[in-house]
Amino acid sequence: MRVAELAQQVNLDPLNTLYDKEIAVGNILVSVENEQTIRAGVGPTDIAAIVVTEGKIVATAALRAADRAEITIFSTPLDSPDVVGELDALGIRITPYGQIDALGIRISPYG
Repeated sequence: MRVAELAQQVNLDPLNTLYDKEIAVGNILVSVENEQTIRAGVGPTDIAAIVVTEGKIVATAALRAADRAEITIFSTPLDSPDVVGELDALGIRITPYGQIDALGIRISPYG
C-alpha cells in the first residue's frame, strides 16, 4: 500500500505535499502531539507519513521541515484510538508494543 491509498481509505487530509511513498513496517506515525512528534518524525528516519489526530494545528515550520524530508503530514479530527481502529478495519493489527505489524503503523508514545 502507498500513502495516497491509505489517505483515501482512512479519509485523511494532507496538510502539506502528498508524497506517495510505499508504506513499510514502522514508517507511519500516528499521534495527538504535533510539534514534538513532528520534529522527531522528520529527522533522519524512514517515516513515510505522520497522522496528527484530534484536529491539532501544525506549525508552518513543521510543515516546511516535513516537505524538506518528503514526509506527508495528515490531519484528522479523529483521536488516535479511532485512527488505529480505522487501520484495524483495513486488516492492520496492533502489536503489544504499540506498533501495527501489517503496514507498520507506529503509535507515538506521546498519544
